[in-house]
Amino acid sequence: MSILELETHARRPRLSFFVACVPPTANHQNKRIVRRGKFASLADAPELVAAKQTLDALLLPHQPAEPIPAPARVTLEFTWPWLASTPKRTKAAYVRVRKVSAPDCTNLAKTLEDRLAALRFIANDAGDAEVVLRKWHGDAPGIAVTIEALEAGEQRPSAPVPLSALEPSAVPASSPSPPASRRDSRESSRAMPAPAAAPHAVPPSPQPAPPASAAGE
Repeated sequence: MSILELETHARRPRLSFFVACVPPTANHQNKRIVRRGKFASLADAPELVAAKQTLDALLLPHQPAEPIPAPARVTLEFTWPWLASTPKRTKAAYVRVRKVSAPDCTNLAKTLEDRLAALRFIANDAGDAEVVLRKWHGDAPGIAVTIEALEAGEQRPSAPVPLSALEPSAVPASSPSPPASRRDSRESSRAMPAPAAAPHAVPPSPQPAPPASAAGE
């Protein structure tokens, strides 16, 4: 069973597929020394040649029309069949478990990356800015491949608000009230009651003149 999915997410191409197989364990470290006269060189061991041919046959049906551009993230998941020593209760509880034996993740990644570059899934393996690899034992042996283009970089975050601006001491206890406008002054003056008028002074009433004393008294 294989699934081919070509997406464009935020204008970034993404290719994802799965091939059912027992992943080969030979990797780029399987080399042999070849002597030609006085000279010696390294060549692929027969088991590595067979592994490359197997990978090419598995990958070719999913070859994209154009390689995924760099920078790219490559995610590889290898799943081997259950070991004969795996307990039945483990198989009943898990779909797959992590593989903790050879081959190493780095060796697996190098071999498959080289084949992806040779078959133009990616422009070249130097453009793989991120490589994620997982290896398992489980119910569905095979290789899952996901290649997705990445942004060129990470944008700098906006300037954070300084903590001093958030401290209570930075806020004044009381702020001066804004000056009143001329219109507010007129309205407040109309609203205030007029002062009471001072009472008028009443002139004192004239006192009657004392009676004149009788003459001759």
